[in-house]
Amino acid sequence: MEVSVDPATIAKEVVLVRRIAVVGPTITYQVGRNGSNFDAFKRNVDNYVGKPDPRAARGATRLIVERLTIRGATVNFVPELPVRGATIGYALPDIQLANVGKRQGGVTPGEVSKIVLDALVGRMTQAMGRRAGERALQNLLSR
Repeated sequence: MEVSVDPATIAKEVVLVRRIAVVGPTITYQVGRNGSNFDAFKRNVDNYVGKPDPRAARGATRLIVERLTIRGATVNFVPELPVRGATIGYALPDIQLANVGKRQGGVTPGEVSKIVLDALVGRMTQAMGRRAGERALQNLLSR
C-alpha cells in the first residue's frame, strides 16, 4: 500500500491526499445466512458515517483524494455451504477513482471508505458474474 499526502495540507481542515495505491490484495467474499461479509462491512461503514450533520462536519478533518487505485487484486468467493470445488477465485479488474471528495470540498474518512467499498463491491459483482458464466460454460463444454 502506498499513500502520498500533500504535507502543506496536513494541519488544514481539508487534507489533500495525492495518491492511495493498493497493489495485489487478496479479498475473500464470503456468503452466510445473514448476507455476505461485504454486506456487514457496508452496514458498519453506513453506521459509522451516519446521516450528514453540517454542524458536526465543521472543524472535522476532511479529505480530497486525487487518485485511488486498487490493482492486481484477486477475489476468492466462498459460498455459505462450502462444497469441494465451490470456491471460485478470480482476478479483479483494476479500480481507479479520481478526485474523491473534490466536488464536495472534502469528505470524511468514513465517506471515503464508503465510496471505496461501493466501488469495490460493484467491481466484484461484475467480475464474479463474468467468472461464474465462464465456469458454467467450461462445465458444459467438458461434458
